[in-house]
Amino acid sequence: MRRTTAWAGALALWGSVTLTTGCFEYTDDGLPGAGGGAADQAVADAAEGPADAAVDAAVAEPVWFADCAEAPALAGVYAPTGCAHTVMHPDGVDEAVSSCGLAQDPPVNVHLTFPTADPSTTIAIQWTTGADTRRSEVQIGSRPDALDQVFHGHNFTFAALNGRRQHEVHLCGLTPGRTYWYRVGGAGQLSEVFSFTTAPAVGDDDEYVLAITGDTRSASTNVLWTSALEAIAEKGVDALLFSGDAVELGLIQPQWDTWFEAGSPYLGSIPLVPANGNHDLLTLNYLAMFSLPNGEENFHYRYGNAL
Repeated sequence: MRRTTAWAGALALWGSVTLTTGCFEYTDDGLPGAGGGAADQAVADAAEGPADAAVDAAVAEPVWFADCAEAPALAGVYAPTGCAHTVMHPDGVDEAVSSCGLAQDPPVNVHLTFPTADPSTTIAIQWTTGADTRRSEVQIGSRPDALDQVFHGHNFTFAALNGRRQHEVHLCGLTPGRTYWYRVGGAGQLSEVFSFTTAPAVGDDDEYVLAITGDTRSASTNVLWTSALEAIAEKGVDALLFSGDAVELGLIQPQWDTWFEAGSPYLGSIPLVPANGNHDLLTLNYLAMFSLPNGEENFHYRYGNAL
């Protein structure tokens, strides 16, 4: 067994795990079996592949619509394109639609989470834009100068966002232990290029480094939050365990906005594993801005040789 190293706290995880999952066949470059283009046929084919009963009962998330008037609403449970898991928005989410139209506003507050128990093959990328952008696009590749795969997701709003849009794209069938580069947005409104590394395959003894921190629940500590993330990034951390209490009061969206701004650009490269704290209150704000397994409240991950 390998001990994982943690920063900003005393944490060591040991364990053995057996679960493996997957959504795509892999190409030689380690990317899911889908080519470039907004409506790539390989992505559509993968979405029609084997799925469990929950996915069979879900509405398939379309890939992209040029005209947002033709983009269907995504209510209830639905399956991200090419994935073997489902997504269900919490009560209070409004106007959830598939990616459509053009990017009208710059993406901000880009961050990563693990939407399934297996972080070696799946990741969720989220960000925020102004009200006029409903294009939820990720360009990803095996090199920063070759972002030749295009994936689309969905976007939505809720009352506290005051009309702004939250975007969410799920990538499945990634190669364990592989570094990927990506950017989000759309032509004319693209983010900087980020990178992330998937977890080792379930059960592998490959080395990885986890960090733990939390309790950043005051605007006055945001400078320290940024400094902590900078130090964590310098250590080459693979994922960040956050113990809760990100903000003083989870109902106040500007506190979340400030928290994500202070976490940029680090949260675009370090996947976040958040826990709900008593100040976060498991509010709609929290539930809508993170994509986590099993209802987003009680969940686990199988990270390499650790549970």
